[in-house]
Amino acid sequence: MQTFEQIQQQIVDLQKQADAMRKQAMTAAIKEVKRLVNLYSLGHADIGMTVGGTPAKKGTATAKASKPAKPVKNAKKSSSDKRAAVAPKYRDSETGQTWTGRGKAPTWLATKIAAGATKESFKI
Repeated sequence: MQTFEQIQQQIVDLQKQADAMRKQAMTAAIKEVKRLVNLYSLGHADIGMTVGGTPAKKGTATAKASKPAKPVKNAKKSSSDKRAAVAPKYRDSETGQTWTGRGKAPTWLATKIAAGATKESFKI
């Protein structure tokens, strides 16, 4: 019969083994995700990732927290909504966050500028 200490040591050994296997699987998964992101030029919003703790909306650097959208039956764009989406002009290559250059600069850009970077260095 095994002792308590022996069982505890087995648990520690198995946890180390599980951690190593998880790390190996994560490395392979990250490599594949990076390949696909680069292949299709995907950003956070394209894949529904969160940015800053809130859901990312397509075409924005970050999304503000809001109430969940209610399903709308037969939703059509009104003829008065003629504004087109504005293409982003600035991108953070590390995170993929973008900014159109309109309105107040996003936090990620203001932080980088405060750290010594120039706004022009993020131009797309």
